[in-house]
Amino acid sequence: MLFNRNMFVFFLLITGFALAVNSQQLLEAIATGRPVCPERCNMAFRCDPYYSGPPVWTIVDGVCRLFKTDCLFASTNCNRQNECLPKLTTTSQQICQTKCMNACEQVPTMPVCAAFPYVTAYADRNDGMITFKNKCELDKWSCWNSKGAY
Repeated sequence: MLFNRNMFVFFLLITGFALAVNSQQLLEAIATGRPVCPERCNMAFRCDPYYSGPPVWTIVDGVCRLFKTDCLFASTNCNRQNECLPKLTTTSQQICQTKCMNACEQVPTMPVCAAFPYVTAYADRNDGMITFKNKCELDKWSCWNSKGAY
């Protein structure tokens, strides 16, 4: 009988804890106006901006996008999961470049500054900052030049 009572108390404690965690997520969702996602990503990413691995190619809303590193790609997918958005999938450069932006004339001018960090031949670090007329121009330049922004 003592065993059953202890199990019951344990069950109540676990249930109370689960409800407290879920209510915290619910309060956060109400405060921010965002939905509660069934699975949260709790990973913390510290991506090295000077890492020069191959870029990650993906298509987002019908437009080719590049990520400078797989770390930045994973970080973006973690954020998307927390916003209840579907994960991005990788594709090849050849397929992605068929979806590069070609015309940005109709897009309003809203300057965007992007960093393309690199290490020089003398091991100096350079931020490689470029300002574009708008995000469309950034995506177009990035896609055709195979350079992912940080």
